[in-house]
This record gives sequence, structure tokens and C-alpha cells, in this order.
Amino acid sequence: MIQKLVPQVRSVGTLYNSSEANSRKVMSVGRELFQKRGIKLEEVAITSTSEVFQAAQALTARQTQALWITGDNTAIQAFEGIAKVAADARLPLVINDPEFTEKGALAAVGIGWQKTCFEAAKKVAQVLLGENPQSLPFENVAIQQIVLNHAVARKLGITFPRELIRAADAN
Repeated sequence: MIQKLVPQVRSVGTLYNSSEANSRKVMSVGRELFQKRGIKLEEVAITSTSEVFQAAQALTARQTQALWITGDNTAIQAFEGIAKVAADARLPLVINDPEFTEKGALAAVGIGWQKTCFEAAKKVAQVLLGENPQSLPFENVAIQQIVLNHAVARKLGITFPRELIRAADAN
């Protein structure tokens, strides 16, 4: 996503709580993916929401060309601060929590919890209507969603590629 929005990207900044197991896992995968794509990943580890704003500022001082925030619980709790830093620095902010895109991110690619929960609720309905839970097959329901923030794109002078708009509209 970042390369589609910032084709010449060489450096991306991220912050995460190093004590969250989910964040450590995502960061290990992310490091590998960024490295494979020849993009330097600038990282700042945080431990509380009070550190988020300054960590985001530190990332902009490192000459990053975009910010990427994972589903880190600490970062999400202080998301407005990250969005403000990104806006002030005129940096694209890409996240993986579609529900937070309207709070200042340029784009999100991630699990759309509303649609995923709706699909999961179908199994609950089957049980409530009398079906034996043991007879229902286990399913991992995770529906990817792409959300674009056109207002942020206009402010940054970014034009979304047509295929990205189509993918977002298909949600």
C-alpha cells in the first residue's frame, strides 16, 4: 500500500509497544517485508500512551517519507496524536485498522471488524436457532478491508490509483 501511494519511498517510520506480543510479532514480519522491498523501517519502541506523540515526532525528524502504524493497542489509544504529527509533517499515514482511517490516516488495509463480526454472527444465529454447535465447522473469518481517506489525500496532494479505489469500493 505504501509503495502504491508513495512510489519512491525509501524510509518509513513506525512506533509500537515492545511489551505487546502482538506488536512484536507484527514488527518481526514487517521488518522482513520492508527489507525485501528495499525500504528502511525506522522504529521507535514505546511503553505507554504518554510517549506516543513524541515518538511520532521523532520519526518525522528521521526524514521518513511515510508513517505506518500496526494494530498496536498503545498506539491506537493515542492515535489522534500520531495523526496530528503526520498531518503537521505532511506525511502519509498508513494503518491496518480500517475503523481509524477517518481519524486522520491516509489509508488502511486490514481486517474490517464490522464485516468480520457480521459473518461470525451468522454462526451464533445458527446456534440460537437450534443447531448443535458441535456440528458447525470451525471457520477463521477475517475479511480484508481497504479504506481510503480522500480528504487527507487532497491535503497531501496524493492521487489514489484507480485499482486502489476499485478495491476500496469493493468492500
